[in-house]
Amino acid sequence: MADNRQTRRYPHNLQGVLQLAVEAGSAAEGPAPSEPMSEERKAWLREALVDACKGQMDEVEQMKRCLEILREEETSESERDEDEDDRESVFETLSELCENLDNARDLMTLGGLELCVSRYLSHVQSGLRWRAAELIASCAQNMPQVQVYLLDLGTLPKLLHLTDTDPNPTVKVKALYAVSCLVRELEKGLKAFLSHDGFSVLMRGMQISVLRLPHLPFHEHVLGALCCLVEDSPQGLADCTNPALGLEELLRQRATELKGKEESQEELDFCEHLRSMCFHGRPSDDSGMDR
Repeated sequence: MADNRQTRRYPHNLQGVLQLAVEAGSAAEGPAPSEPMSEERKAWLREALVDACKGQMDEVEQMKRCLEILREEETSESERDEDEDDRESVFETLSELCENLDNARDLMTLGGLELCVSRYLSHVQSGLRWRAAELIASCAQNMPQVQVYLLDLGTLPKLLHLTDTDPNPTVKVKALYAVSCLVRELEKGLKAFLSHDGFSVLMRGMQISVLRLPHLPFHEHVLGALCCLVEDSPQGLADCTNPALGLEELLRQRATELKGKEESQEELDFCEHLRSMCFHGRPSDDSGMDR
């Protein structure tokens, strides 16, 4: 039995560490253990605790390395294609990491969002422009602290400019997505949006067929932003009801496509609510709609 205890393989994960902690705590409350913890067991416990706690630190270090690459000076023209590929991969890594809200906040603290706004939203390469906008959207959604920070950086007018004038359609779509994440459910964001004539930009953005593209996840955010803006802006309501936009028919078609799809229920609610406000003269009866 003693040999079995000495050669036992302990689980190399946080659950194993917690189990040992529970066992140690229980033992401390009862009689003294029959034998002291072996040096091997102590060494494993120290290593396991380090491994269990360093995951988040590793992600922060990874973000730091990504930002080092993004901060590097541009390469010569002969190396530009390879350099662009590297930077695009870095943005994809950061977007993945920042699905974790703690990482999104850390990226803000590390200056990564300021770098996106100051350098990459206006980068000559469209692949880097839209990836910067996508990263901004990922970090801003559901994070009021990040939304306010980005607004104070002057991000909104830059995103609106891309939505309105960028020659690349993917940049337009991603910038519009970022706008919706930046202003959604934030009074300061809504006021800034209106002060920059954002509704006119949004309407023009829809006329470039953003919502007429095959269904994409960010359509829910665009429709949610439209609902909030129409509720608070008479001008927005007037713009939405302009027959030239064809919004009523678009919303009717989209609602038909979404009915019966449980995963799209919130977007369907937005469609119905927007149709009701714009074309039926009264709010919808759906009290469960996310505002």
